[in-house]
Amino acid sequence: MRDQSIIESVLGTVRKPDFIKRSFVHEIGKDHVGEPAVWIRVIVTDQEAAKRTFFEDTQAYADEIRESLRQNDVERWPYFTFRSESEEAEPVEEEEQ
Repeated sequence: MRDQSIIESVLGTVRKPDFIKRSFVHEIGKDHVGEPAVWIRVIVTDQEAAKRTFFEDTQAYADEIRESLRQNDVERWPYFTFRSESEEAEPVEEEEQ
């Protein structure tokens, strides 16, 4: 898929602040209104997640990704999920049906 390879390339080339440990494509598809979208998960240090400036710091990174995707003609809207390293390490509990 063309978009996925471009998105992964953007994630690999946009400068990551030191507090970002990794970022990756979690899902590609359509959002709740049927528009093309990509869900990107970003793992940050526990120290960053506890900072008062967490929102501003992570928004700056998300804005850089959005701009780079736009410049590369990717028309999918990027949705971001930021998780701390300790949250990511927790086992995922399955929902009971």
